[in-house]
Amino acid sequence: MISMEDCISITHPFKVKLNGKWGFIDETGREICPCKYDWVYDFCEGLAKVKLNGKWGFIDTSGREICPYKYDWVYDFSKGLAKVKLNNKWGFIDTSGREICPIKYDGIGYFYKELSVVKLNNKWGCIDTTGREICPCIFDFVYISHYRVVVNLNTHWGVIGYSGDYILPCLFDNVNIDDEIMFATKLAMEYTFDLSGECIGAQALPY
Repeated sequence: MISMEDCISITHPFKVKLNGKWGFIDETGREICPCKYDWVYDFCEGLAKVKLNGKWGFIDTSGREICPYKYDWVYDFSKGLAKVKLNNKWGFIDTSGREICPIKYDGIGYFYKELSVVKLNNKWGCIDTTGREICPCIFDFVYISHYRVVVNLNTHWGVIGYSGDYILPCLFDNVNIDDEIMFATKLAMEYTFDLSGECIGAQALPY
């Protein structure tokens, strides 16, 4: 049994090092997983990222390995999903180790309002927590605001909803979303829309 004196971390299960390798023990000193890993991190959402033979994967609090050790890098789980990197491409896995989307993106963000921006071939798009592409990677820029995806294409702005359909087409010089209202400008006019895309007002800009 590994002694608690060998314990490195203060969180439970405890991170331990033996003969240059890492593992975990519980509060009684019982080995949860053997000290065989090149490196381990503390548990987050019941899972810990671990490195074996130069590759990364995850184990649960019983020491069970939930995915193959094949990733070049992994992030901690957040709301049940973790970013993973393989052959310089990015994707997400869930807590069962299932890849929810192909590991194909050049860049990915964190999920916000159940959506994440993704980058492919220098263009941006957006996926949901099931891996479904809400909007394809065809845009010059995207960001998420008030459960909507604000997109830029050829210097013009629009808005896409969770269904993947346009709420506002990419026709505007600028778009902002404020609580339950969207503001869009084009030429010398400012238009006001509700979140469904219905125009509820228009006025000339003071310049």
